[in-house]
Amino acid sequence: MRLTDYFEDTIEINGITYNLDFTFDNILRVYELQADQTVSNANKINLMFDNLVIDCDQELDFNVKAQAIEKILTELIAKDNMKEQHEQYPDQEAQQTTEKTHDFIQDAELIYASFLYDYNIDLFEQQGLMHWNKFIALFNNLSQKTVFKQVVKIRTDPLPKPNKHNMKERSNLIKAKQFYSLDKSNEAIENQINSTFDNVARIFKASAEKGR
Repeated sequence: MRLTDYFEDTIEINGITYNLDFTFDNILRVYELQADQTVSNANKINLMFDNLVIDCDQELDFNVKAQAIEKILTELIAKDNMKEQHEQYPDQEAQQTTEKTHDFIQDAELIYASFLYDYNIDLFEQQGLMHWNKFIALFNNLSQKTVFKQVVKIRTDPLPKPNKHNMKERSNLIKAKQFYSLDKSNEAIENQINSTFDNVARIFKASAEKGR
């Protein structure tokens, strides 16, 4: 992002230039549509095209629409949404994660509150106004004091190695990770908790044997 640039919200397909609506709420609707399993892929492409491409009066072939959506998603949207996939915190020894750290749909309330806290920006009032690039620039640079960043930290913080002194700390962190988990798989959560209980049991057993 350069402050001397203009936002050129256009895309060229087969030599024809199409104008785009790149307001942030319109792009977020694309994410919601991608996650909607009740809509077929063909309908998703048609709906995305109708939402994103403006001032298009002619009836276009489906393949042209598919090319346009693919180009928009891979070249114009995805490249702006990678930074937070590699979160790094100064209190962790250069630890990075390539796991998904957020979800625009699941974290909508956290993101709204964090924009209001950091920037005094009400995102509902900015619908249809704020450009996606501006939104992403602010989103990527939310402060660590915001509730969204605190939740991301919970998701990415590693569990400390179990010992007889940190049982409560580990238990609290596991519960927090479970509450804010993006993977709501009960099996995954149960496996994590069972693994923790096994480690704690081994610690107690080792302490008891030392005390004999």
